[in-house]
Amino acid sequence: MAQKKSTSEQIKKARRWQLHLQTWRESGQTQVEYCRANNLGVKAFGYWLRKDRKTNNPAPLQLIPVTFNAQHQAHPVKKSPTGLYFNFSDRARLEIARDFDRETFSQILSVLARI
Repeated sequence: MAQKKSTSEQIKKARRWQLHLQTWRESGQTQVEYCRANNLGVKAFGYWLRKDRKTNNPAPLQLIPVTFNAQHQAHPVKKSPTGLYFNFSDRARLEIARDFDRETFSQILSVLARI
């Protein structure tokens, strides 16, 4: 039967993953790219990322009403090393980070499709 890890080992492991998450966020790489470059398991990375998001973002996500003026059209989508962004004239900009939650993004697209 496997022994439970000591608290100090658990803390060291958590700190190691926190450092990986911070380094990844600053790298501009996708999760898979970062994991390959650092010899990490993608599933383990996802586990620690979800755990981090729950810990650091305890408040549930909220939808914010957005109104569009028919006179202003969105400019083409532009890619950046950190994700995508949409410019709506000079009045608004929507940025989507590479690590943006897919489920939330899907919900946003669903709302926008109804407008």
